[in-house]
Amino acid sequence: MEQNIQMYKAKLIDGKLMLISTDIQVGDKVRSFNYPEQEEREVLNLRTSKKLVGAKDHSEIYHLADIQYPNEVNTAAVSNFFKIIGKISPEATWVTENQEFNPEEIEFLLYCNKHPDESIYGYSLDEIEKWKKLNPKPEKYKVICEIKCPTCKNFH
Repeated sequence: MEQNIQMYKAKLIDGKLMLISTDIQVGDKVRSFNYPEQEEREVLNLRTSKKLVGAKDHSEIYHLADIQYPNEVNTAAVSNFFKIIGKISPEATWVTENQEFNPEEIEFLLYCNKHPDESIYGYSLDEIEKWKKLNPKPEKYKVICEIKCPTCKNFH
């Protein structure tokens, strides 16, 4: 039985290499692949709809998300959106845009903006995601994603 492993991708956003995910959940802050310069929006609802495509009446399942915009709610395919996990460490010099990583190739560090020389190691992505949702001011912190070097096998 083949297991689906969540992959993460490097994406250049505002001149910085960021780690992104397309594993979208309700409450996530997301950006559009079509308009990455737009602000992040919150996912309010996820649902599945069937839409007929093609002349032979083949059906395709679309996973849709209700995305919160100021004073309105729009629906779009989840595949059009991504969430930013964190900034890829500048020491990971071998990483290029669109490069994919599995969870075993990533370590997450949490930095407080007031004390940038101190970091908290050992967070899993699930813990970081829960923390982001529970923390009233997540902008006071930043997540740095260290990537496993294919040569030395250390995280940088």
